[in-house]
Amino acid sequence: MAGLVSHTSAPTEDGWLVVDVRESEEAFRQFGETLMPILRDLGVPDVRPRLHPAFNVVTR
Repeated sequence: MAGLVSHTSAPTEDGWLVVDVRESEEAFRQFGETLMPILRDLGVPDVRPRLHPAFNVVTR
């Protein structure tokens, strides 16, 4: 996927926690334009992404 650095997800008591690290906020927004209609079609409740700047990303 364009702009994807990492993706992690885990079940929580009230749904799912999904953490994506993207190359830029613009890359995230472009991905959201594809993802949000799919989630709506699947009946997923209103998803409200929260953006946070990443100061350190470690990969192997």
